[in-house]
Amino acid sequence: MLRLRWLFVAACGALTALGLFGAQLPLTGIALTGLGLLVLNLATRCALRRQLPAWLTPRGLFLQLLADMLALSVLVQQTGGLASPLVGAYLVPIALGANLLPPRGCWAMFVCAVASYSAQALLPNRVPHVHGVAAFELHQAGMWLTVVVAAALLAGFLARAAELLRRCERELADAREAMLHQEQLVALAALASNAAHELATPLATMSVTLEEIARDAALPDALGGDVAQLGQQLVRCRAALETLAREAGVARGEGARRLPLSQWLAELADQWRIRQPQVRVEVDCDSARTVVAEQSLGHTLQWLLDHAASAATTTVALAARVEAETLHLAVRDCGTEVPEALRDAMRDPTQSHGELSHATIARLGGRLDARPFQGGTELVVTLPLAVLSP
Repeated sequence: MLRLRWLFVAACGALTALGLFGAQLPLTGIALTGLGLLVLNLATRCALRRQLPAWLTPRGLFLQLLADMLALSVLVQQTGGLASPLVGAYLVPIALGANLLPPRGCWAMFVCAVASYSAQALLPNRVPHVHGVAAFELHQAGMWLTVVVAAALLAGFLARAAELLRRCERELADAREAMLHQEQLVALAALASNAAHELATPLATMSVTLEEIARDAALPDALGGDVAQLGQQLVRCRAALETLAREAGVARGEGARRLPLSQWLAELADQWRIRQPQVRVEVDCDSARTVVAEQSLGHTLQWLLDHAASAATTTVALAARVEAETLHLAVRDCGTEVPEALRDAMRDPTQSHGELSHATIARLGGRLDARPFQGGTELVVTLPLAVLSP
């Protein structure tokens, strides 16, 4: 609205210049109208800088548009009344009203525009109609210019309104999709909790059976290591089920451990080695910061290590770097490209465990990126360090 008002001020200046160079125009009325619009625009800018809310309410906007309508009516009256080439400019305040005001204010602005234009028939014509080819061509040129400017302004308003509508529809669709994902996560959490309770009893029975087998004197020595490894795997299974039953990743527990970042990553690597003993994992962390061992983030890092191991030959790396209160956790492999499974998970985070991992990273205010690194792939989780601060 401020820019359009500057356009009207420029139009008043141009009409004043035409009058000075010989055109039969009432300079005093046009110049005073331009001065009034200039003062109104300066006052509006000052009010916006001081953040005065009264100028931005529907009532304040309506009064500003009414002042613009009054100034436009003066210009129309000074340049020919009903026959003025500027009558097309009455569409501009109506378009602004439709864009800025509620329906009642928009129709009120329409009534004001029609009343102002109709009142020109009752006002004296300050510019008498002059017959002649040159005068009529000048009048036609003014009408053409007014119609072009009004059409351009209306096209701009309508295009902007359509773009805002499309943006709102996209944001609404994104919000609906996010809500759907949250509902899926809740359903998945309930399913995991039920599965944990259902599997607890069989795992307990298997643990008791393994303990009896381990104490059996007739057990061959060659099977002792296998039985011990099965016991370790059952312990891990019970721990995983307990994590699912406690709503892992939804909220930080009161008894969450606080330990150095390097120690936490080393423990995660040790836990992951049990799952992938054939792949060596290297831990690189030079930060001495103390963090809260976030279980959900730990599961996400192990999920990324699984994907890295699918592309690596013998070695993967888990590195941490702290920069300006931002934590970068990188999982690197020795493969040649981003694994196809990870590309699918990053394109569609609703896939299986990837949904929980993406939701965990988003909940912590971070993001997941994949990029080339020394002939392999680097999967980087970037998140603010404050979310892991004790």
